[in-house]
Formats: sequence, C-alpha cells, structure tokens
Amino acid sequence: MDRWTEDEFLGAARKTRISERTLEACKDVLVDGLPGVVAAEKHKMFPAQISRAIAILREKQAEMNELAREADEVLQEMASEAAKALFGQQFPCALAQPGQTYEGPLVVQSKGYAVQKVGRLGVLHNLESFGNLPLLPLRENVRIGYDKEGGLSLVQSVQIEEKGKGPER
Repeated sequence: MDRWTEDEFLGAARKTRISERTLEACKDVLVDGLPGVVAAEKHKMFPAQISRAIAILREKQAEMNELAREADEVLQEMASEAAKALFGQQFPCALAQPGQTYEGPLVVQSKGYAVQKVGRLGVLHNLESFGNLPLLPLRENVRIGYDKEGGLSLVQSVQIEEKGKGPER
C-alpha cells in the first residue's frame, strides 16, 4: 500500500463527514503505515470502520487528482492558444519531455506554463518545475534542459549568432 503525505491526507480529509477519531485512525494507516488492525485497537474502533473510511478517502483523493489533471490540461491549452494567436493556428505545441534540452526564445507565459519557440514548434514548460528560479524575460533566447526523470536540470540565457547577409561585393 502506498503511503500518503500529510498534505495528501489533509486534502482528502478536508471535506468529508468522517469523525475526527476515525480520521486519526485513518491517518495512522495511510500516513504512518500502521496496520489497520493495530490502528483500530489503538483508537478502540472496529477495523471495518477504518476500512470504510479509507475507501472514502481514496475515492476523494481520486476525484481531487482528476480535477487537478483537468485543471492542468486547461492551463496547457491556454498557453497553447496564446502561442497560436501569435504564430497562427497551425503552430503546434507539445509538452517538454524528460531527457531533452530545448533552445529558443520564450514567447508566451501564462498561468502555469511558458511556451518556448523551438524551430516551428512550441514547447510547453510547466512553471512549477522552475521552483524559485526567476523565469527569463519573453523573447530572450534560453536553453532549458530536463534530466531523464523529467526534473529541470538547466536554465540559461544563450546568445544566438546573427546570421549576416554574406560577404559584401
């Protein structure tokens, strides 16, 4: 069984009608990893009570995860649409991928995502992955890299050489 963090537990427990005593027993099981029978004994409850409450909490967590996923998709769509407004409706946008490095100007920053123009493609970068790093200004050329697990590994401003007209005659 996967352990929950304290925040995950509190988020799922927040708007339930489960009593405080039962929630404490569920927390012992889900967060602290105590076996259900031991938690029931500790809180002087029946194991079935804890089991039913855990089922409710798992359902609540699944609902919250689904809502968060849907909200994230909306944020991605907003950033993509802003980029399409700048570069045309045929401008494709895709999420940044683990193990990749992208170079080009940042062209859009919306709530949750930034879009980097890499060739003829817009790359969506989740702003949460930047943590406390300051995001570079729009239109600035930047190199953004991700490690194999998808964590941010590189953010740096880059100079792009100006392409001249060629030799004058």
